[in-house]
Amino acid sequence: MRAVLLAFMLSIAVVHLPAQLATTTENPDHPVPQNSPCASQPRSLSGLTASFKKGRAPSAQELKGTWIEIGSFNHGILPPDDELPRDEIPPPSRSLNCTGIMRGNKFEFAMIGVDYDWVMEFHVAGSGGGGRDRLEPNHRGSVEFSFCSDGDCSGRVLYDCRLTTRGTLACVGGDGGAEFKKMKVEARQLVGASR
Repeated sequence: MRAVLLAFMLSIAVVHLPAQLATTTENPDHPVPQNSPCASQPRSLSGLTASFKKGRAPSAQELKGTWIEIGSFNHGILPPDDELPRDEIPPPSRSLNCTGIMRGNKFEFAMIGVDYDWVMEFHVAGSGGGGRDRLEPNHRGSVEFSFCSDGDCSGRVLYDCRLTTRGTLACVGGDGGAEFKKMKVEARQLVGASR
């Protein structure tokens, strides 16, 4: 009897193993909330806003490199899509991951400071990849950019970003915000990477 029960339990594990492996390599259609924050990372939008207020505008040189989203609050950096029916708009959320918020095997949102001052290359899950945009110094202690996730950009929202005392980039705007950390990553981990 024990041998039959043991064989049955092992067969369940073997049957479910391929399905579990598949979920780690697939890229889901929607963000997957995560909860692995850095030790001193803000845990709420109000905490991120407080960190933003204590920060300063980054220089063009400080923006160069790869910035990975480690914190996303409410709708995150992406504005809600005004073309979605009301019942399909995702509820407010929070996602924290000190090693980078992932969607399957890709980072949810990455910004890469390129060779041109203030120009960032965006790699964003769920928005057709991304593109390039300028983070303009606004002479109010921040750099700003607007980002849209829908096709016609009618949901475009302006975000202000500051370098925090922890060395992260805090961006707030609309009804949400995001925090980014500079790190080295492989191109295969970025949505739509061409390098």
